[in-house]
Amino acid sequence: MRKSFLHGQVCTAACIRENMLLTATALGLGSVFLTGLREAVNQDVSLLKRLNVPSGFEVAVAVALGYKADETVSGRGSHEGRFEAGFL
Repeated sequence: MRKSFLHGQVCTAACIRENMLLTATALGLGSVFLTGLREAVNQDVSLLKRLNVPSGFEVAVAVALGYKADETVSGRGSHEGRFEAGFL
C-alpha cells in the first residue's frame, strides 16, 4: 500500500496546480481541477503505468485543459461536434 502524501507535498502540489490553472487562463484556455481523478488513478496500477508514472510515485493533482466552448453553445444537450478529447 502506498504512503499518504505529507502535508508539505500536498501544499506544493496545490500551488503547482493553481499556477497551471492561472497560466491556462492567461493563454486563453479553459481549465478545471479534477478533484476525484487523483484517487481513481492512484488505485489503478495499469493506468499509472499507462501514464508513465514511475513506480513508487502517485498522481498528486489532475487538471483538464482545453479550448473554451463557443459562448453561444449551451452546456446541456448533445456534445456531438462540439469538442474532441485527447487521452494519454
